[in-house]
Amino acid sequence: DGFFDVVDLSETPDGEYVVLDFPEEDVRLDFFFADGSYVRVVSGDTETLYQSFWWDENISNAEVMQGWYYAVAELAGVKPFDESLVNFYGPWYEKIAGRGTVDIEWCVAPGKVKITAEWPESASVLNTWEMTARQEDGRLIYENAWWEKNEYDENGEAWYLDGGLYDEDSGDCSNESGYFYLDGGELIWHNDRTGDDSTFVQ
Repeated sequence: DGFFDVVDLSETPDGEYVVLDFPEEDVRLDFFFADGSYVRVVSGDTETLYQSFWWDENISNAEVMQGWYYAVAELAGVKPFDESLVNFYGPWYEKIAGRGTVDIEWCVAPGKVKITAEWPESASVLNTWEMTARQEDGRLIYENAWWEKNEYDENGEAWYLDGGLYDEDSGDCSNESGYFYLDGGELIWHNDRTGDDSTFVQ
């Protein structure tokens, strides 16, 4: 869900950093407090600076590191597997007519999930949302979402109609106004701004 691009060493952030060391391979990774998007890889006498770009700006390198650490600890049997999000995972379908879908997937950042939601506006026009949500008090709360509207022809070819970032500036999705929660085996998508609830089942 992201990539690392090589950048000039002159961009190296100042200040302290966390070191992840692999002595047998003679490789060291430095993660900077000042800017979590940079990682310096030191291999022998060679230094290379990378900048990460994740599909969602709400995901940081620090969270990715923690996710890697938890995965290793779980596989080693020294940390219990976190089952708090398992019941959210999978495809969900709008209950009344099955028009919209919500797909909730594992995210590399602990305590977060990746969500893709689709809702047809007509037989040929489809709205899609991409978002990262964090778990809090049994809910999945998202702070923004990328929205895109496409129109499809009879051959399945799509062309872009509209879209953008739903955030507090757009007025469509102010901070913490949208969240998902489970109720009796159903997934409820709530929007505080409109007061609407949409119900999905698996």
